[in-house]
Amino acid sequence: QDAREQLLEDESALLETWETRLTRARALGAALESDLAQTRAERAELASRRLEIERARSDAERSLAEALGRADRVEVEGAPPSWTELPEPPDTLDGFPTVELARARREAEAAELRASLAGLAPQLFVGAQVQTESPEGRMGYAIVQIQGANRAARSIEVARAQTRSARAEVAEEAATREALRLFARATAEARLATQRLERHLREVAPALEALVDGATRRREQGELTLFEELDHRRRALGARDREIELRLEVARTRARLHLLHDALGRAEGNAR
Repeated sequence: QDAREQLLEDESALLETWETRLTRARALGAALESDLAQTRAERAELASRRLEIERARSDAERSLAEALGRADRVEVEGAPPSWTELPEPPDTLDGFPTVELARARREAEAAELRASLAGLAPQLFVGAQVQTESPEGRMGYAIVQIQGANRAARSIEVARAQTRSARAEVAEEAATREALRLFARATAEARLATQRLERHLREVAPALEALVDGATRRREQGELTLFEELDHRRRALGARDREIELRLEVARTRARLHLLHDALGRAEGNAR
């Protein structure tokens, strides 16, 4: 955001110079009133863009606060992860939050299924009793009872438990696949954002800077007007704006990838 604000300041200064020169040229009859009006309108648009940047910053801080469960907005500072090479997607996701939750549900359903299966077995009850009828007479009783389960009701319960257990297994597999896709997608997005920025810095930005330098020399030699030179400078500012967008995309994608690997690392650390 700070880089965008600085870019707006540079563009505002350029438009101010342009407006001053156009005012002089208009007084000499070398420029049209419509040219001057367009420049003033563009300066007013810059002021609106500056307010939009501030609104976007405030919205982002409030969204982060909401995600963290805080009442006030959260301000974040710091640079994105500076990896020499982006980390590859992990081979295993043991302990990753969504996968771990699905696994816990699957284990709970499996335990419930085992309990339901145990209920199908007959139950054996054994008891003993000794009764004294006289000083010298005693009588003992032994009780052995085998109680069969209500197999119809138990079978229904087991079938339902088997269904829930199977669904939990499928859900765990789906959560694992989705987490793997999440890592792969985040890695690909971060890699693509980095490649776009590198290409812009390697090809686009130098070409436009050379164009501006050439326009300045040609204007000094009388081959271009001041307005044509200013137009080239605005194109160079547009390239800087694109560079800022690309850097923001690199920061966003790398931060997302860092958070994913950090969550997996903390989960593995807790498991150990």
